Amino acid sequence: MSQMFHERLFVALEENYSDSSFGARELARIMEMSHSNLLRKVRSNTGKSISQLINETRLKKAWEILQSEDTPISELAFRVGFNSPAYFSSCFKKYFAYTPGEAKGKVIDINNGETKNLKKTKSRLIISSGISFLVIAAAILIFLSSAGLLRQKKSIAVLPFRNYSVDSVSKKYNDSFWVELVASLSHIKVFDVRSTTSSGKYGGDHGKSIPEVGKELDVDYIIEGSIEDEGNKLKVSVNLINANTDKHLMAEPYYSEKNQINSNLDNISEHIAYQLKTKLLPKEKSAILYKCSRNQESFDFYVKGQSFMNFSKEVYPDKAITNYRKAIELDPLWIHPYISIAKALEIKTRTDPREEYFAQRLAAIEKAHEMRPVPTTYIELARYYEDTRDLRLAKKYYNKARSLSPQNRSVLFYMGKALRNFGKWGKAKKFLISHYNGNPGVQNCYQLGLIYSMTREFPKAINYYDESVSFNPEN
Repeated sequence: MSQMFHERLFVALEENYSDSSFGARELARIMEMSHSNLLRKVRSNTGKSISQLINETRLKKAWEILQSEDTPISELAFRVGFNSPAYFSSCFKKYFAYTPGEAKGKVIDINNGETKNLKKTKSRLIISSGISFLVIAAAILIFLSSAGLLRQKKSIAVLPFRNYSVDSVSKKYNDSFWVELVASLSHIKVFDVRSTTSSGKYGGDHGKSIPEVGKELDVDYIIEGSIEDEGNKLKVSVNLINANTDKHLMAEPYYSEKNQINSNLDNISEHIAYQLKTKLLPKEKSAILYKCSRNQESFDFYVKGQSFMNFSKEVYPDKAITNYRKAIELDPLWIHPYISIAKALEIKTRTDPREEYFAQRLAAIEKAHEMRPVPTTYIELARYYEDTRDLRLAKKYYNKARSLSPQNRSVLFYMGKALRNFGKWGKAKKFLISHYNGNPGVQNCYQLGLIYSMTREFPKAINYYDESVSFNPEN
């Protein structure tokens, strides 16, 4: 097996093992080979089928996680790409000769398949095998780094874009463009992107330096920019800044027609990834390209619908739904209006819990999920089942969303909120505090306040309530 082929295969398996839909066909597409050629090459070099190779990668990852984390078996199964915890446990025991529960505190020698107790492993064997491993690992890291394939986690905050345009059309898209850019960057697995709730308070003249903002949001990089008229075109300026050193890494202008501002989202996301030395995976490129409708009129209706769901003002879910449906008529393959319909219907059911609204909400989510099963659709399915009091299905879909997008902090918030609703205070607190670190916001602080009130830790509850009010004193 050639080194280049081996490294590409290694990266593909590393980046996709958590996706349960990832199989032989998807691997062949990434490797840019036919299924038969890939199978022939894999089998001749490993003696295994493609499916075996993928499953073994998942099982080995599960073993590694068990050595470093105290993770429930059901959650672990979904994190490494298995849909059934029972089937996962069966495969795990068959491959390692241990159940997942017995695996803690043991180390496996992958090369010869022997499993040995960590405490009884002889020191000379550890030293010699450790040196060999380090030499091989160093060679792999050097190769991956030089090829641009080594993907390291990076935390990013996108601040609201300043609008210098006098054109009402341009102003209309300003906030929507910012939100969509945050969402597009969130599709890149190694980017930990702060929510719009957290970064939104740094819009306009916030009076703080980039290092100060970076420290408060606990991020490595800050993205800021502006939108302004330039002749008949619209100019979007994007600045990528190192939050620790205040050094500008990228300052690029992007031009578009005034009614086609969304056309630059994929270019901007890809350029940011390039500047941060992150090679995009094919599925990430696909997700970014899929983020916005290529039908501008459809996008216009979607933006108008979003304006009726502005939570800083009064919301109008019926008007929002009308515009989302018009967006779907013009672009029926774009999933985001379906997801937004579900969110608007969720608002309606809070005051008018009709069965037909719940049915319409589920139908909208399932339609989006059928077209493109992504973390967002799994989250919305989980939220639906949380609201209909089915904790089992809610946890299943939250865990699936988390396995597909480990850096997606909104999953932590929704899981914490769900566990609070079902009275599981300790677990809820754990998830919400994880989300709070680097992402404090109105809702997160409010939920933590509720939990500490229920556990009668009133001083802590008051602190979180006060912090929640500080984000929005008029709330």
